[in-house]
Amino acid sequence: APLDPDAAPTTPGTWPAESGPLPDLSRDPWGDGSSAPGVSPIPDAFVVRPSLDTTFKLPAVTDAPSRSWAPWIIATALVVAALVGGIALKGFLRDAEPQARLEILSRPPGATVLLDGRPLSGVTPLGVDAPIAGLVVGQRYEMEVRLEGHEIWRGDVTPIDGPLQKVAVLVPLRRDVIFDATPPGGQIWIDGVLHGALPRRLEGVRFGRAIAIRVTWPRGPTLEQDVVIDAETPERVEVVQPAP
Repeated sequence: APLDPDAAPTTPGTWPAESGPLPDLSRDPWGDGSSAPGVSPIPDAFVVRPSLDTTFKLPAVTDAPSRSWAPWIIATALVVAALVGGIALKGFLRDAEPQARLEILSRPPGATVLLDGRPLSGVTPLGVDAPIAGLVVGQRYEMEVRLEGHEIWRGDVTPIDGPLQKVAVLVPLRRDVIFDATPPGGQIWIDGVLHGALPRRLEGVRFGRAIAIRVTWPRGPTLEQDVVIDAETPERVEVVQPAP
C-alpha cells in the first residue's frame, strides 16, 4: 500500500497507533501474546526460557585465595628462617674465642726465643708443628731471638686472631783475631792467600767461619791447620812450629 505522508511516524520496536492497545502480559510472564487481539503468538523456537537446574559458577573462585597465598607464605617462612640462621651464626662467631696462630722463624734456624723475658720451649721454627701456648690476641710482646755466634735479634710481635708469621734474620757476630808464631819469622797463608809475616791481625772474622791456615818458617817443617772462629777462640792464636 502506498505510504501516507500525513500518517504519524513510527519507530522500530513500537506499535503503530492504529494497531490497538498493547497486549496484557500479566497472565503469561514469558510474553505469550496469544490472548492479545490481532497479535500472532511468538513461536516457541524463538522463546528462551532459562532452566531452573542451571547453576552458574566461576571456575576456581573458591580455591583461588588458598592457592594465591601459598607461595607468599612459603617465601616468608624461608626468609624468616634465613634471618634467624644468620643471626645465630653471627652470634656464634662473635662468642667464639679468638685464637692466635703465631709462627716464629729465624735465619739461620735453631735459635731460642723469649717473649717478655719468658723463654719458649724448643728452638726455631716455633709454632709450625704445634701452636705456641699462652698467647693473647691483641697483646704486644717484646721478643728476643738468640743463637750462638749471632747478634741478639730484638723486636716486638702482636698476635692476631688467625695465622701470623714472624721471621728474625740473625746477623753473625764478628771479631778480630791475631795470629802469631813460635818461633818468630813465619809467614801465613789464609785460605790459600798469602797474608805475610806473623804476627798478623784479621779483622771482622765471622763467628762460625772455618779458616784454613798454612804457616811456613825459613827453616823447618810447615804447619797446616783449620781454625774455627767461635766464642772459645782466643783473641790471640799462637801457632807453634812442629818438631822436625
